[in-house]
Amino acid sequence: MNTPEQRSEKIPADRGYSKVIGTSQAEVHVGYESIYLYYNERSQAEFYFQKVYTPVCQESECKSVRLTVRWDLLGRYQGYYLGDGLKFTKLDHEPFTEAEYARLHSILADEESILSSYTSKDIAGLLKQDSPVDGSTEVDALAGATPEGIKSEIIEGALYTCHALWHLCRGANDDLIIDYTKQHLLNEDFARQLILSDDIGYIKFSLDHLESFQAQNLYADIVQSVRDNEAFISSQIVEHLSSELICDNVFTSQLWALFGNLGYLPQRQLLDKMNRCDTISPSVLAEMVAYSSDSIESQFLQVLGVLFLQDGMPKALQGDVAALVRSRKANLSKISRQLIAAKPYHENMTALRSDVLKILN
Repeated sequence: MNTPEQRSEKIPADRGYSKVIGTSQAEVHVGYESIYLYYNERSQAEFYFQKVYTPVCQESECKSVRLTVRWDLLGRYQGYYLGDGLKFTKLDHEPFTEAEYARLHSILADEESILSSYTSKDIAGLLKQDSPVDGSTEVDALAGATPEGIKSEIIEGALYTCHALWHLCRGANDDLIIDYTKQHLLNEDFARQLILSDDIGYIKFSLDHLESFQAQNLYADIVQSVRDNEAFISSQIVEHLSSELICDNVFTSQLWALFGNLGYLPQRQLLDKMNRCDTISPSVLAEMVAYSSDSIESQFLQVLGVLFLQDGMPKALQGDVAALVRSRKANLSKISRQLIAAKPYHENMTALRSDVLKILN
């Protein structure tokens, strides 16, 4: 899965290239350079980054430290890189430990951080309240004496740094990045790149924008993503598939071919979604009947529910459904028989339903 880096590597200078996409304004007291989009050597967009100057305290004065912040293609924070020889310091000029650099990354990656509730003005007020009485220094105001209420959420002695960088990593930059992605990157090849990733956020983004392309050109890629990703991701993909997509027989035939290799949860999700489709192709219906001959009982019930809701079905296939029910009758529980009798059905399947209920009585 595409997870944020603890501390980003330097932007590769020996491969790929970068392109300026604009600048941003945010409510933090830092200096900005433009936001860049990095392309790899295959000319595929990989991530956005921005070089930032922020004050930290070193020796007897506060200086601006240069760091690079990195976002993915949807504007989600990925990591940061601090320039060679530079370091963050806390109150009393104590440098960050390696554990605190890792902690800073975790804080910046936390979308639900308590820091979201505080503006720069709020932080200035808190720092003023918490400043030592033996001469309130500029160092304290910038390095960040930490109020008790949020100590567990930030790095002790570095409230200002945590707050400034957390807000830098989202807000206005998020909007600028996602707008640029939608307006300048979103095409069929880009959507395919995201669909074939192992990042569910990328995959959902592409699925949400299928109407922008010839969706059928991406059907095989969607099925491949469901097949190749781990079970948890595959389940989320299936759950995010639209009714329009599931009820498209071209897509459904490709996805159903994968059904037997899916985990139980995505199988159940797919059958639930197919329950909204009343014009599934006879070939897929026939495959569903064949699969149900030895499926677990709950899936057999789900398949019957899909079959009962069809607008039409060849007579021969209706006969196969009746034979299926007859073959499983002896092992069906009483509650399963009751559930079958209570299932909704299309008026065109009235005869089939009646035959099934006669077999079960």
